[in-house]
Amino acid sequence: MPLRNHVVAASSLSPRQRELLILRTAHNCEADYEWRHHVSRGLLAGLTQMEIDRVKKAVSASDWRADEAALLNAADDCHRAYRISDITLLEVTRHFNPRQQLDIAVTVGMYMTLALIIKTFDVPMEHD
Repeated sequence: MPLRNHVVAASSLSPRQRELLILRTAHNCEADYEWRHHVSRGLLAGLTQMEIDRVKKAVSASDWRADEAALLNAADDCHRAYRISDITLLEVTRHFNPRQQLDIAVTVGMYMTLALIIKTFDVPMEHD
């Protein structure tokens, strides 16, 4: 819980940045539970519905700002190789300080773990 609380309440990333990472991770992990919970949180964090829909598309085929593309690519790298590649990390360091870089990895890692738990134990979606 302290790690989760850090990610959602004390992260050095903005709410918009955090929600982009969470939504991309939910998409990559095919984690419908997390996706559905974070669409509304993404909207509250300043993402538009069109941007949320675009999270599911290839970063190269979208119109993301450079810092947001770096976030999405970092999430993709973590999902694919369990690390942020040197090329992506170079781009991440152009836009994010060392604390933010750690928060990027922590956020993706925590939501990958949540996806694993939720999917393994078939956690049901709440109806409200």
